[in-house]
Amino acid sequence: MKERLQKVLARAGLGSRRYCETLIAAGRVQVDGAPAAGPGARVDPGLEQVEVDGRPILLQQPVYYLLNKPRGCSCAGGARRGERSAAGLVRAEDGARLFSAGRLDQDAEGALILTNDGEFSNLVTHPRYALPKTYRVKVRGRAESGLLARVRARLSPGEKDGGATRVQVVKRSRLASLLHVTLCEGRSRRLRCALARLGLPVLEIARIRIGSITLDGMKPGAYRRLAAAEVEALREEARAGAAPLGARPLPGRS
Repeated sequence: MKERLQKVLARAGLGSRRYCETLIAAGRVQVDGAPAAGPGARVDPGLEQVEVDGRPILLQQPVYYLLNKPRGCSCAGGARRGERSAAGLVRAEDGARLFSAGRLDQDAEGALILTNDGEFSNLVTHPRYALPKTYRVKVRGRAESGLLARVRARLSPGEKDGGATRVQVVKRSRLASLLHVTLCEGRSRRLRCALARLGLPVLEIARIRIGSITLDGMKPGAYRRLAAAEVEALREEARAGAAPLGARPLPGRS
């Protein structure tokens, strides 16, 4: 049965569907020895040999892991010398080749999903699905209500994404404040920059929730395999991403 080439590459654990499209566009993918026609090409992996950089792809059983990424770890596919790789912290069963579904900056920590399923990664990360991610953010200074409204306005995705942002003050004092911020796009760097512009420089940031999945007491560096029910719940939440974020409860105080 023929499928789009980028979907076949994603199922082989090469990366997200969008990343696989860049591999095809760069001329690194061959089908039966000839350069792939383009991202729209359709192939039958059972009848045609698909190679990347001259190496045949291997279709794998999909696996899904939740990692509490520690600070200082890179989510990039090819970590530079001296860098720790987030994927390298997880020993996948059957030797599956994992990549991160989404990114966290090196100086951020928290929930990160690692998988070899490119289609699932697309559901979890693409802005069109508006899967909410919640961050625990410690900032310098006292967070006032007026500032929080401005943060919410700055971070709300465009109308085409149908998303919104929620901000909750957990604790605050004259010197520092603790916030829970929920983003539909989950870009921690964007959040850090917006808070700094509002006079609330970020001291610490950790992602504590992806959809309905939480770290649930996992220490930095710890990981676990997601249950089939959890994976399916994330799929359903992503597909229902057009629902207003205001209908989704924020996590409670911690």
